[in-house]
Amino acid sequence: MVLNIRGGRVISVIAKRMTAEKFDNLAVNVEVRDVRPTPEHLALQYEYTVTYQPDFAEMKMIGEAWLEGTKEERKRVEDDWKKNKQLPVDAAEELLNALAHTGTAVGTLLGYAIGVRPPINQPRISLPRPQKGGVAKAAG
Repeated sequence: MVLNIRGGRVISVIAKRMTAEKFDNLAVNVEVRDVRPTPEHLALQYEYTVTYQPDFAEMKMIGEAWLEGTKEERKRVEDDWKKNKQLPVDAAEELLNALAHTGTAVGTLLGYAIGVRPPINQPRISLPRPQKGGVAKAAG
């Protein structure tokens, strides 16, 4: 299967500085809000949130990423989304890696605007693969 994120756009951003003097942890959360087909690709709507904990700062990006693949591959991703509200592992990996780069670029500008360190670029993300006849098991 060859699925690729071939573009996208950031629709809105929010960045806020809170009350704490320093942060101990940086958490990143990605939530896929919707998957909808277009003639050329699947449009994956997402929310990407970086939280500097505790109560130091938060950055949020809402956007859309465009997933390309064969018609059959796109249909499989769309069907999985409709059924389980989950992306197949290969599609999720593509999205997470694309958003890691977008989050770093946009996060650098947002961090500068509110006076916080930008979120760092992460190494390539690899998710556990489903075992035969089952679902993916988390490593641990």
